[in-house]
Amino acid sequence: MTTTTPPAGALEGLRILDLGGEIANYCGRLFAQLGADVILVEPPSGSSYRTAPPLAGSGASLRFAYDNADKRSIRMDVATSGGRSAFARLVASADLLLDDRTQHDLGAAGFTYDALGELFPTLTTTVITPFGLSGPYAHYRATDATCMAFGGMLWLGGYGDGPPVQPAGHQSFRAG
Repeated sequence: MTTTTPPAGALEGLRILDLGGEIANYCGRLFAQLGADVILVEPPSGSSYRTAPPLAGSGASLRFAYDNADKRSIRMDVATSGGRSAFARLVASADLLLDDRTQHDLGAAGFTYDALGELFPTLTTTVITPFGLSGPYAHYRATDATCMAFGGMLWLGGYGDGPPVQPAGHQSFRAG
């Protein structure tokens, strides 16, 4: 009997740090499915996304489990000196940092995107936010429904004589 080794993923050999939450975790999952080594970096209390419904009988978030399949995970506090040192070592080994600015305050810890670029010139940083990094809404938080309303998708759902109806599945957080 002969055994064969499965083909390597297209992104095998790349290390990606996923610092995101509900907005960015699906993107990290796609990288992991393509063979990248994706490490979910959670705050000390764990990702706030771990409690997002729907929940399994055990209380675990099904959406969190789906969006973070095929990833490794670590918890660290970048607000402490030990956490900053550990984070810097982890970033030094990474090719891509994926962030949505919901789980960690990197700027307050001294890891602004400019500083990361200077410290780690080969690191690519991707930030996924509802309203960008500059402009009047840059610091606004948003739910999937908010993004759908701003993008016009809610206009397509429901009936003419009733309120808009949001489609299932967090469509605005999945498109893009």
